[in-house]
Amino acid sequence: MTEPISIDRIIWELPTNYTRTKEEFSAIIEHLVNTLSEYLQQQIEIVDKTIEESIVDNESFCCCIRSAASFGGPLSIAWEGRLGMEAIEGKPLVSVSLFLFSHNKRLNIVGQQGSYVDLVYGRHNSGRGGWHFQGWEEDVYGEYEDIDEYSGDLLINA
Repeated sequence: MTEPISIDRIIWELPTNYTRTKEEFSAIIEHLVNTLSEYLQQQIEIVDKTIEESIVDNESFCCCIRSAASFGGPLSIAWEGRLGMEAIEGKPLVSVSLFLFSHNKRLNIVGQQGSYVDLVYGRHNSGRGGWHFQGWEEDVYGEYEDIDEYSGDLLINA
């Protein structure tokens, strides 16, 4: 496995018009999922079957991920999300949008149908990256409104 600093360099130091290989995308996704798993203190499943499903273009990807198991005992909380990287104003933006569920029902902020939790992977002064909670966001474009049930298996502790 490549050292994390090397993957972070691939994310931030390569020109945005650089054509990343499938192997580089694979390493980036693996690194981001591992660091997100550490940050959330949860195991994560990658839903996409192949790397080709995740690659959007030469510099961007979007992959489906989810919690490997529910948590919170009788609350039966689970989440799924969209992990992605894209160039914004010539700089890479890495983020994940998380959709929370309880007993297979989507949780939203009152008055915000389709709201989600936004996390961003930012670069520290050391050159390494880290996840940061940005808060709850409203799905103003309706791109996530169809996600209303958890796609995995919930272990409901009644």
